[in-house]
Amino acid sequence: MGNYDKIKRAKYFARLISLGCIKATRSVQIKTDKSSFKKFVKNNKKLKYPYIILSTYGSKIDPLIMQRNLHYGSTYHVFNSNNGSKDYPILKHMGRRYFNLYSDKVIRTIKEAIKRKLNVVIYPEKYVSLDGTTSQISPSIIHILKEVDRPVMVCVNHGTYNYAPVWRKAYKTGVVTSEMKELFTREDLANSDEEELYNRLIRAMYYNECAWLKKQNIVNIDKTRCEGLENILYKCPGCLEENKMLAKGTKIHCLSCGKQWVMTQYGDMIATLDENENATLHNWFKFQKDCVVEEISNRKYSFAGRVKVTVVNKDNYNIVDDKRASTVVGVMWHNCEGIVLKYNLGSKEEELIINADKLNSIQINYDYNDKDTCIEIPIDDTIIKVRFNKDEISASKIMFVHEELYRKYRTLKKEDKLSVYKNDSTAITVNVEELLHGEEELESIIENAGNVVAVEYVDDKEVTTSTADKIRQSAQTAHTDEV
Repeated sequence: MGNYDKIKRAKYFARLISLGCIKATRSVQIKTDKSSFKKFVKNNKKLKYPYIILSTYGSKIDPLIMQRNLHYGSTYHVFNSNNGSKDYPILKHMGRRYFNLYSDKVIRTIKEAIKRKLNVVIYPEKYVSLDGTTSQISPSIIHILKEVDRPVMVCVNHGTYNYAPVWRKAYKTGVVTSEMKELFTREDLANSDEEELYNRLIRAMYYNECAWLKKQNIVNIDKTRCEGLENILYKCPGCLEENKMLAKGTKIHCLSCGKQWVMTQYGDMIATLDENENATLHNWFKFQKDCVVEEISNRKYSFAGRVKVTVVNKDNYNIVDDKRASTVVGVMWHNCEGIVLKYNLGSKEEELIINADKLNSIQINYDYNDKDTCIEIPIDDTIIKVRFNKDEISASKIMFVHEELYRKYRTLKKEDKLSVYKNDSTAITVNVEELLHGEEELESIIENAGNVVAVEYVDDKEVTTSTADKIRQSAQTAHTDEV
């Protein structure tokens, strides 16, 4: 079914959707303070529908909160991410789209929704907030707003992250406050330059949930508020070991050095052994990102390991030749050049090459099938879900690395980009079956992961086209016409 048909279908299911959203939020005992919305509507009676609403994405329940705040069936939801159908079954009949900000398709779809007198809610953050602050927002969102040419509102939801963070399974109880205000008029969009508009947007959408708790004097008395925190706080500030953190109850500690932190009722992290190591979630997060930047600058980052791969469409249906198996075994390499993924899809061997400057972000699912951690890579109309052992590497670190590489390569000159793919990199020839199941072959790849651009593989005793050559050719072709 096309996106335009989904918009039309949304009207018929509007009341069912809204009632479902109310039931979903009540099931986790979350109440919505709509006073800001009522005040906004009262003060802006002359504001004509439809308009664009930019909403924060602090938690997976934000779309449900937005649907409760707005009129039945009056909204079309646009996500700058690739997860949602499974997380929000009630959104199956809600007009929605998961998009790449660099695609023109999203503009055509939004214009069609506007033509049908529907408000459009856009979640411009690249992913659900991990540390309770605003995630990255691409400047390309301003291009979309200018093209659509409708008044722009901004809605900031407070409390959703504290009561339903993405890194834990259980939801907490509490109150969510939604603040809505007008951000841009049509005259602002027409007369202001993009940089000025972008700076205004960033200021308007900024939020810090830990600071909000303190300001509102709201305490979190949940005795398990720290559980799941090791999903995002993977590096110990004391001994600098990774993937050794374990959270339980209100505490998180390092299995390597034994240092321990307690999460306060306001979300701060208090060290029990050394007061100089107190931190906030945001500062700990920033420390981890700084370490990733240093690794990339010194070209020391590399990862290679065996993974499980599931290929699904955007309605979360498996796409696999062998209907008996929904997950296949593969091998993934990730270094300062990008990602190479090899796996068998049914009876066919697949190979995915992603240069560092071709994908602006990677989605994370910390609770895939209630047990695994995975990254989600969008490719056209499919999503490749890569699951791995979180004791080997953190999904958060993979996302940090990819975003830093994307930022770095986007700012490089053409000559510098091409120099990365010179033929001085190592290529290893291995057998696919031995690679997937043999420990010796895998150890060889891991040992040389920092120098390997990609791996040649042997199939039926014939050497296929070199993957290393492919990634170099792909990079050279991609950058030939760049200025």
